[in-house]
Amino acid sequence: MHCYKAKAVLLLLAGALVLGLLTLALAIGPGSSEADQGAMHNCPQPNKWAISVWDGADGTDTSEALATCGEGAVDFAYYIDPDTQGWLRYFAARADISNLLTLSNMQGVLAHGGPPPSPTPTPTPTPTEETGYLPPPQEVGHISASGNAVVTISNDTPYTLTLEFQGPTSQTVTVARCDSCHTYSFIGPIFCPSGRPEETVTLLPGTYDVTARVDDPSVIPFAGDWTLGGDTEYFHCFYIVTTFG
Repeated sequence: MHCYKAKAVLLLLAGALVLGLLTLALAIGPGSSEADQGAMHNCPQPNKWAISVWDGADGTDTSEALATCGEGAVDFAYYIDPDTQGWLRYFAARADISNLLTLSNMQGVLAHGGPPPSPTPTPTPTPTEETGYLPPPQEVGHISASGNAVVTISNDTPYTLTLEFQGPTSQTVTVARCDSCHTYSFIGPIFCPSGRPEETVTLLPGTYDVTARVDDPSVIPFAGDWTLGGDTEYFHCFYIVTTFG
């Protein structure tokens, strides 16, 4: 008696499934705009079941039909053979045990959605280098320099100083360290001391992105835009001020 009840329940479930497939197929009906190429209707959501119906040519390979839901969208599907009342199965990853090989037009299957696609990892932003503001150099006056700008750099620091110019031309200038110099606390010098190491660079006139740094990584570099005029002399004195916080 117990076995009989179990069989009756199974048949009722099978009957409900067949009725559901038939209802969905009738609701879709022929003449779909996608009928020429074929498409599965009511594809399952990831990790969920759905009654999906093939709207396309008879005898279409099951894997090809289910693939219209999207790559990996269906991982397995079942269909009740109306003649044998037995289950036919399709497993995307196990062709060796699949026996639901083809689908006919308006054939419905009980399809299970595959796992959701892995989220695209958010790239880690590249940290930007901390820089201080580099003010423009002091204009000394007009000179005859064949239309070029002439910039003199004075190094009032105990470190080797390097400036990089990027603009109408690219150039790097290195100024030797000042062995007798020191860093300042809170406030810099009122004027640039004499006798400091200097370098003079000749540049085409125009606007430059200028970066200045010393050979001590604990000292942040400075950067700014310098607009240099032709036949003009400029002067810039570099020193280091130590602050807290």
